[in-house]
Amino acid sequence: MAVLLAKLHERSRKRPRAASTNVPLAYIERLLALLRGERVQEGTSPAATSSPSAPAPAQSLLDPLTERELEVLRLIAAGLSNREIAARLVLALSTVKSYVNTIYSKLQVESRTQAVARARALHLLSE
Repeated sequence: MAVLLAKLHERSRKRPRAASTNVPLAYIERLLALLRGERVQEGTSPAATSSPSAPAPAQSLLDPLTERELEVLRLIAAGLSNREIAARLVLALSTVKSYVNTIYSKLQVESRTQAVARARALHLLSE
């Protein structure tokens, strides 16, 4: 597995747009670091942990947020309720609730306030 990941990593670094995978480079780097037995801080890529002064990459989650989830997250950060988000995005309220639960799960949080704080810490939202 490590050999395949290393090949995928090398190919993704050389031709990031031409890579035939949807796997983020940060995720590949995290898996490789874990296979090497390195301790990787939760929510960051190994590259980010090696340089403490560098900002964390925008999508350093193991399961990155989709564009739609980011859109919902931005509206949460703007203070909109689920009902207001549903109206703004022309979605069913149940769909918005599903997005919110998925966002919570991916960010490993339990509330809107925690989600916004974690997203800002990961540079998913502008300050």
